[in-house]
Formats: sequence, C-alpha cells, structure tokens
Amino acid sequence: MNARAHLSVVADSVAPEPPYPADVLAKGWRFELDLERIRRSDTWALTPAEVRPWLLMLWAVAWEQSPCGSLPNDDALIAAHMGIPARQFSADREVLLRGWRLHADGRLYHATITERVLSMVDRRKTEAARVAAWREKRRAAAQESDVTRNQRVSTTPEPEPVPITTTQHYVLGVPADPEGSPVPTPPPDEIRREAPESVLLACPAQKLVDLYHQRLPTLPQCLVLTQARRGYLRARWREYALLHGWQSEDEGLAFFADYFAHVSKSKFLTGRARGRDDRPPFTADIEWLFRPTNFAKVVEGKYHQ
Repeated sequence: MNARAHLSVVADSVAPEPPYPADVLAKGWRFELDLERIRRSDTWALTPAEVRPWLLMLWAVAWEQSPCGSLPNDDALIAAHMGIPARQFSADREVLLRGWRLHADGRLYHATITERVLSMVDRRKTEAARVAAWREKRRAAAQESDVTRNQRVSTTPEPEPVPITTTQHYVLGVPADPEGSPVPTPPPDEIRREAPESVLLACPAQKLVDLYHQRLPTLPQCLVLTQARRGYLRARWREYALLHGWQSEDEGLAFFADYFAHVSKSKFLTGRARGRDDRPPFTADIEWLFRPTNFAKVVEGKYHQ
C-alpha cells in the first residue's frame, strides 16, 4: 500500500496495541446494526447515498475477519473481501475508512466495531459462567439423588416388578405417548448426560446447511448463510445439545439428519400438498424450519402428513 493511503488512516506516530487478543473470532456470533446510532453518526452523514451500502458491507467484512472486527492494512485486499472494484474503493476510501486506525499488529480497528467485539466477549464469558453454574447445579443434584436413592434401597424392600403392557415411543429422540404426542421429559439416561461446552458453543452451521441440501434437495437452497439464519441454527443446536447431552458434533448432525428425514416425509412442508384457495403449495425453507415455533411443531409431528 502506498504512503499516501497509509497516512490517511493513521493519525498517531506510534500505533496503539490491539484492543483484544488476535484469537477473538465471531464464530457465528451475529453482528447487529444499531440503525439509530448509525443514522446519527458523522460518518453516515458524510457518506454519499450510493456508497452507504458499501459502508455496511465493510463493517460486515470486518466482523468476519481474524481477529473479529478488524481489517487488513491493504486497500486491494479490503476491496476484494467487499467485492468492490479496487478503483471504486480507492475513490471512496476516505469516507469508507473514516475512523479506522492502524494498530501495532498491523491491522485496522474502529472504535465502534471494537465496542461491539468487547461486548460479545463479555457476553460469552457470562454465558460460559452461567453454563458452568448450571452444570454444577445438575451435578450436585445428581449426587444428592444418588445418595437418597442408595439410602432408600438399603432401608426399603425391593418392590414387586410391574408388568409392562405398553411400549415407549420417541419422536426425533423426544419421548412421546403411543399416539405420537411429545412428552416434555427426556429419557432418564439422557438426563444424566451433560453436553461439553465444545459441543454447546460450536454449532457447525455450514455442515447443517450442507445436510439440509443433501436430505431435502427439492426445498429452496440456502445460498446465503446470513447472520439471522446462523442465529436460528445456533439456537436450535444448543437447545437440543442440552436436552440430549450430545457428546460430539456427530451426535448433533445425526439428530438433524433425522429431523430433515422427518421433514422429507411431509407433503405439506415439501410442497406436495395442494394449496388452499387455488394458491401455490407451501414449501418450507431452512430458515422456516429452524424458527423456534416451527421447529417445535415439526418435532411434535404436526406436519407428518
């Protein structure tokens, strides 16, 4: 990069230290835009209307960089990540990189984006502490239950066995009555399993999308894995990892393979049912399938026909 471009970004003679470690990554964490704050900012006011979409794209690119929220100190590389012609980026560079400063690690940082990254880091720490406390509570409860059960067994005669006349059914791993209605309590062996943090917090979003395409090729393709869609996939992954105590990524992928297989059998969800009032038939897509209410209804078998 030429000297003129370098000087237009850096105002200080001595570059400051990076605001957070180099290993801080978004890892699917959604980047939310504060539209009210953006519209009040001087940068937004100074940016021509036709350049504003590129400004938003620049922030999105920075969020997915390593470390999160930074940019390389290279105009051509930034333009390539944004998908903008280098000549156009050069023409609008002054407003696009307004507020970005070069730090000692050789990368550019912006105070507002840095604030969002640090907030993400704090929330992750809070969530990790909450999960650790929840696990400890469950562990203590399990130990107390074991002690109580052992005391009861030592003082109470063993009851006569009760003949089993019905069979327990499961829908996608969730216990259900013989009619197919889900029962909210998981099986006893799953209550004792605890999903490790590496499984809870590492949703393989792209693998889920690939699995969706593989198992449901007739449904609309997910060509863009937006932050909103990542959020839905991550939320459902974590919910069922906690419920079933997945010990590995493969266990989670196997569950969602069953989920997609369940969807494929539904004429309504796959567009094979006749639409009402001469309307085109409904066809679900990946975002619809992972929204919380819709996901629960599919798991409960409400669209099994």
